Amino acid sequence: MYTRKSSSYQNEIFAWLTDKDLNGHFDKEVDGPGSEFFVSASGELYGVLGPEARWSDNLFNKLIQ
Repeated sequence: MYTRKSSSYQNEIFAWLTDKDLNGHFDKEVDGPGSEFFVSASGELYGVLGPEARWSDNLFNKLIQ
């Protein structure tokens, strides 16, 4: 699957995750392995963390609560 926005062959789920016009919140490129995308049970993208984020970070804990 192509994850980069610059690719004309980007997979549909990655297009939704990385395009604010589609997901309504974030316009962020997938930086590489380890990027975290938080989607609610109702299908709303409500958080994005880069690969540098750690499970022990306060921000991460707030996103999953």
